[in-house]
Amino acid sequence: MSNIDLMDEQTFQRMVVEVARINGWKVAHFPASLSVRGRHMTATAYDAAGYPDLTLVSSSGVMWRELKTDKGIIGPKQIEWLRILHESGCDAGVWRPKDWARIVQELTTKKEG
Repeated sequence: MSNIDLMDEQTFQRMVVEVARINGWKVAHFPASLSVRGRHMTATAYDAAGYPDLTLVSSSGVMWRELKTDKGIIGPKQIEWLRILHESGCDAGVWRPKDWARIVQELTTKKEG
């Protein structure tokens, strides 16, 4: 087991974003903030609950990715978003630290140019 397998989701996300940006991807993420009641919440509207963590865009396409630790559980609303994106022909999926080699490959083979 490598160190990448043991990392937390926030560190994993920073690594993914760094590789994506190096390879020409624009990355959108909507982080949670602290509410007045002291809860961490992501400001969303309408059907946005469960929206994938990252939207990645380059001249070669768009990808939506949910990021999870190797033991992280995908919630029902996240599953629904990924299903609908996939069924509509979009490149949507889940990345985990154990997928690192595939992640790097996807981000480098789909880069601009």
